[in-house]
Amino acid sequence: MLTLEELHIAVKSFKSGKTLDSDGLPIEFYTSLWDLVGPDLLELYEEMEQEGVMPHTLREGMIAPLYKHKGERCDLKNWRPISLLNVDYKILVKTMVNRLKGTMGEIVHPDLWGSRTQGSGQPSTDQGHDPRDPDTRRRKERSQVHSVHGRRTLFCTDGKSAQSLLEACKDFGKASGAKINMDKSEAKLFGCWDLCKEPLPFPIEAGLVKILGIWFGRPGAAAKSWNERLAKVKQKLGFWSLRHLSIEGKALVLRNDALPVLQYVTQAWPLLANVSRAVNSMVFHFVWHSKMNRGKRTVMHKVHRKGGKAVPDIPTILRSFFVCVCVRITLTNENKDHSAYRVFRFFLLPVWRRLGWEKWENATMFNWDLPWYYKEIEKFAVEFGLNCVTPSLWKPRTIHRLIRARDTTEPVSGLPPATATRVTRLVTNVEVVSREACRRMVLNLLRDYTDKDNKEREKEEEL
Repeated sequence: MLTLEELHIAVKSFKSGKTLDSDGLPIEFYTSLWDLVGPDLLELYEEMEQEGVMPHTLREGMIAPLYKHKGERCDLKNWRPISLLNVDYKILVKTMVNRLKGTMGEIVHPDLWGSRTQGSGQPSTDQGHDPRDPDTRRRKERSQVHSVHGRRTLFCTDGKSAQSLLEACKDFGKASGAKINMDKSEAKLFGCWDLCKEPLPFPIEAGLVKILGIWFGRPGAAAKSWNERLAKVKQKLGFWSLRHLSIEGKALVLRNDALPVLQYVTQAWPLLANVSRAVNSMVFHFVWHSKMNRGKRTVMHKVHRKGGKAVPDIPTILRSFFVCVCVRITLTNENKDHSAYRVFRFFLLPVWRRLGWEKWENATMFNWDLPWYYKEIEKFAVEFGLNCVTPSLWKPRTIHRLIRARDTTEPVSGLPPATATRVTRLVTNVEVVSREACRRMVLNLLRDYTDKDNKEREKEEEL
């Protein structure tokens, strides 16, 4: 027998905003009107158990095709069918699943666990078995093999490697029952391949390929990767624009919510010039809420104690991120046997030598023809005069502090530089808790400066 509490737990576990089925009742209907609908739903389930018959609304579903965003839309292979079931049926099934979770470990063999989870949502483990037991370890290893699924990206150097990979997958399929879907598998070719001598059993993908959210493969991959991230940042800033935030609050949003989205691309591609301009326009449109800037951008990037508003200079930060990644992989990385280390070093060794970060060694192979995406490294270091910084200090936060340390204090009209610096520091002091206190401090400084100037003039007149 089911209980009302079990049904309520199942209802609260569903996510809102899902597509409706034939009855047109979403999960929000059951959540908001549970006090009225819950007892009737429990009575329906009890009647079903007594009579052994389910109503037709619980036995029907709608099949809707979903486009895979891959290939031509007129080809049925590029569509995936999904079944839309009524929510009352989902509540019943979810309640039964919650009951079975507690006893599944006693019924199902550990080798067949797969991706089963316990009630807490964490992956199940061997309950009551010593982890040092060899049999227990073997069961865990087998369960991990069975749980491998989803898309995988594998790299082959030639056609023989691809054939060897297929043979290994076939041998594994004979033992596990798994099988590669050849229709959904694709091959992306890098370099020179002779398909006549080394044919591949997969369809060849001639366009761009997306690996871990970043596009590769052809010219334009970097621009496409950046444009996708810019669209996400624009959406985020659009939501934040609905709130009435101060400039300090908007700077915090840019630093903590927008910058990490763009930072991910710098692990593969440098910042493009057009993307840099787009980022700057997007940032200051968000800050001023209009296309017209009410202050100099260079001043806005300065810290508060130098007369700025501490708005993050995102383009410069992203450029420094890319350079720091290259330095970390080739110069400060302790794992010299990593394949990425050897590839980066082959292309970047001339750059490090010109910057004075690496000694000239003719025994090491390198390439003088530097790819366009690595030319940004030397350009950035020379532009900001950072070629004298040792590689161990090339960390994003350290580099950003070195760049911002060169900013001068913004002058104040009518005050000498020393007094302007003092005014700016007092205004940004954390002990200043109100605008009135800040105004009094500035007025006192101006009065002292005026009195001093008047005394000097009187002395000159007397002389």
